[in-house]
Amino acid sequence: MSHIQVQDTGNGKQEFRIYPANQPANNQYVYAGNPVISFELPNSNVLLDPSTLRLTGRIRYLTGSVTDTAAVRLDQYLGINSCFENVAWSSKHSRAVIERINHYPKLLQSILPATNSLSGFMSDMQCQNMTTQELAFQNKAFSARMNTTQGISFCTPVYTGLTMASGNRLPLMQLGGLILSIDIASNQAVFTRNNTDSPEYILEDLSLVGSYYTPDVEEREALANNLEGELEMNVFSSLFSVVQSTVHSSTFSLGMKELVSCFFSFVP
Repeated sequence: MSHIQVQDTGNGKQEFRIYPANQPANNQYVYAGNPVISFELPNSNVLLDPSTLRLTGRIRYLTGSVTDTAAVRLDQYLGINSCFENVAWSSKHSRAVIERINHYPKLLQSILPATNSLSGFMSDMQCQNMTTQELAFQNKAFSARMNTTQGISFCTPVYTGLTMASGNRLPLMQLGGLILSIDIASNQAVFTRNNTDSPEYILEDLSLVGSYYTPDVEEREALANNLEGELEMNVFSSLFSVVQSTVHSSTFSLGMKELVSCFFSFVP
């Protein structure tokens, strides 16, 4: 652990690594057996820097599920994030849901191309979360390595409103601690293939890394005694409407304060 004096932000910056609260005995997550990953951030008097959170681990194919690695690929824009179906933040103390993103890959298909350049997909994102437009490179460096017992390591940010846009550090004690829950996607939703293989994936050695700040004595007392007021953070809210008629006009009144943007998906 490293402790760094940072002016006006508390008396120490501390890097942390948290392992899943529901980690199975074999340390492996598969869709058919362990489809939910849960991380618990403590109800402690520290300030979380949500922008530093990263999900790390390794991915590999289930032995024997892939015969031709060049015919099986992850989504070239989502990479490892195609393995995550739903993502939710909740209070550890009250279990109240703070933010829940259903169909997480659909959100990222809008966010990632808009916030990253082509060079990003060819360099840092390629190295960190296995996204690349070079399919030949994916076949050689990713898919082939995934067909070994060692698999391939990954590191990806958690793309939620709370982590991406909540610039202020969050006092975990005021939130009662946080729980990050991730539902992993089915094998059919993760891979594209042009052969008869039925690829299955395994996630191993998962952890959540990031940093938080330890308040000094005066700041700690101020946080503990501050029982009123509001805690502001940004979240994505999913509103769904299913229309099953040939002629229909739909008007949405979101009624949400300080709405930044709205994603609309229409499937005829």
